Amino acid sequence: MARPLDTAFHRTIPLSSDPDLRRSYMVVNEPLLGNVRFGRLLEALDKMAEDTALNYVRQTYPEARVVTAAIDEIMIMGAADVNRDIVLHARINHVGRTSMEVGIRVEHPGDPGVYIASCFFTMVAR
Repeated sequence: MARPLDTAFHRTIPLSSDPDLRRSYMVVNEPLLGNVRFGRLLEALDKMAEDTALNYVRQTYPEARVVTAAIDEIMIMGAADVNRDIVLHARINHVGRTSMEVGIRVEHPGDPGVYIASCFFTMVAR
């Protein structure tokens, strides 16, 4: 069985290079700092948590499914820039008998990267 650390995922939301995707993430049609539809970002975070949990569970149970039981915490550390890519870094923090916690760090890439948020999802296998 893989260690939870071995199930880390990284995904980029290419807002800087895809104008249609960028527009779908904007609240108003202005390139303002913080003009990111939080609900749309939450959908991407939920999908990332699902994919991370499935990758771990399906190593043992190929037909397994997972659902989001709860979003335990979302810590917003800074405003997101809709003109820059958003990178999601996810990994499993804890595994129980039927549930697991997936932690996701949200940031803008670069040197240095800009830390936007962290969140924790409880996923349940069924």
